[in-house]
Amino acid sequence: MKRFLLLLLLLPTLAFAQKRKYTMADVPMAPIDSVTGHVAYIGVVEVPGATADQLYTRAKAYLFKTFVNASAVIQVDDKSGGLLAGKGLVLLPGETASKQAFRAAMLGPGAGDGIYYRLPIEFRFKDGKYRYEISHIQIVMGATTINLDDHPIPKFDPSQKISEGQYKKYMQTHEMFQTFIDNLKLAMKQTAGKEDW
Repeated sequence: MKRFLLLLLLLPTLAFAQKRKYTMADVPMAPIDSVTGHVAYIGVVEVPGATADQLYTRAKAYLFKTFVNASAVIQVDDKSGGLLAGKGLVLLPGETASKQAFRAAMLGPGAGDGIYYRLPIEFRFKDGKYRYEISHIQIVMGATTINLDDHPIPKFDPSQKISEGQYKKYMQTHEMFQTFIDNLKLAMKQTAGKEDW
């Protein structure tokens, strides 16, 4: 009986001590466009009761809110044609001031500016729905730009083992894109209310 009680007391400690093992099957993969073979986040979202003009206005407001200096990143602004396109920077998950300072010290000026995703986003609007496409994504570090389209996503063996650190980096990136898209969808559903004075 004493051994059984001792085992019950130690069981939570033993379970906690075991580290989780990760494989590529644990990681959500970025969506790949079947036509281009490149990473592309594409969606058609219905917003019942919203006109194409209202959706255009909401998308433009989202770009201004999300990207610093959105007027500089808007590339196509065609309200009557139902098209809005822009490109903005989003800080890479896990970036900190200390990492930026270290890179600047090691690699020289410009390298400490941070690592960002440059996200080109295109909207198309119809009454009651809109389509978004985030594609041709780039990674920007100082003066260096890497086009993800130039680097095909390799086929991973789902059983390939990865470290906990690699898993966390994959998940941070996935969550950053998911949060970006969730915030976009939320902004597109919300109507601009009158200010209360």
